[in-house]
Amino acid sequence: MSRVSRDIAQHESDRAERFRARLRVESLWSDAAARKFLDVLNTIEGQDKTYGAALAALNASFDEAKKYLGTTNI
Repeated sequence: MSRVSRDIAQHESDRAERFRARLRVESLWSDAAARKFLDVLNTIEGQDKTYGAALAALNASFDEAKKYLGTTNI
């Protein structure tokens, strides 16, 4: 095998290794992005539960006010 043939083979091997490395990095990026997205969704869901509880408390307050004020529009 000539020197050039070895260089060509090494070059092809290096290209294949870089391609595999790129795929690994993209996979890691995707996993990290997915984890970040899930973190954001978890935060939003937590805030949504808090908001829902506040709305329920507000609704209960309006119901209580209606009892005291009668049939007025509240």
